[in-house]
Amino acid sequence: MAIISDAHEGLAKLVGVHGGAGMMGWKRLGTGNMMASAVDSYEIAELPPGSRAGRHVHSRTEELFYVLSGRALIGLGEERVEVGPGDAILTGFRGIQSVDAIGEEPYRMLVIEALPPEIVAGLPEHRPSEEAAAA
Repeated sequence: MAIISDAHEGLAKLVGVHGGAGMMGWKRLGTGNMMASAVDSYEIAELPPGSRAGRHVHSRTEELFYVLSGRALIGLGEERVEVGPGDAILTGFRGIQSVDAIGEEPYRMLVIEALPPEIVAGLPEHRPSEEAAAA
């Protein structure tokens, strides 16, 4: 079985994400239940220039961003770093993060959220490919 999701159409419009400013487009492409992994979800997020996802703590997942287009200032704890296409940013479990879209074009990123070992240890074993074959 294959699941295909269009990452260009149908983004939800979220306003004031994490106390930020402006609008963010967001779409979940898949969840960890689709694979045997500690990944919780795969998402696309897009912030128009001038939009901001406010400072927040990752209390449930680690988060990896892969920048597809645009530029942003990423807050990681007390540090702020400018990022662009091809950059990858990791916000660790209980890490503090913010995102400010800068420049002339929308900031677009692939987001992968992974569950940390202490959460995974408490979950039941999951084997989606074997479960699909048995159905």
